[in-house]
Amino acid sequence: MPFSSNRRENLFPATPDAVSDAAVMDEEIRLVARFAALTLWRAVTNALLIAFQLICVPFGKIAPAPVYILLCMNLLPSVLEGLCAPYAKKSVPVLPYLRKQYHYSSLRYMTTGISFAITSFLLLLWQLYNSPPVTPFAWLGKFPAFLLALGFFLRAVSPRLLAGHIRKRMGC
Repeated sequence: MPFSSNRRENLFPATPDAVSDAAVMDEEIRLVARFAALTLWRAVTNALLIAFQLICVPFGKIAPAPVYILLCMNLLPSVLEGLCAPYAKKSVPVLPYLRKQYHYSSLRYMTTGISFAITSFLLLLWQLYNSPPVTPFAWLGKFPAFLLALGFFLRAVSPRLLAGHIRKRMGC
């Protein structure tokens, strides 16, 4: 048997089962990372909307839109669970401890994703119909656009970072 230049290939030959298991594990890590990114988005958006309200209230400016968006973002997933339960994919977890650690389920992922879409739409409506006297400072008029951009940024970038973090913690 000739010695290959790639020594790792000779020591650990890849079998089709090992490759498919690794691909399934990698897919599950990415799925959990996408769910964790949605959870991170919801926490950051909650904190920023509450901070917005705390800035506006002392100036006597009452903005009902952030309150409605907060309620929608936090209550909608639990309302949707009953409606989406028959449509959620039931899968056998490859890494059950990972799913448990991040509180992942396909139903929660689905409802949180729908909540993200609806909240993004509400943020867009808030930005389009935002009236200048609602906020005490002029720069706060662009706050819904900032939240929308931040949400899409977190949705695009953080799953990759979180997947790398999960792999690093697992020793992969």
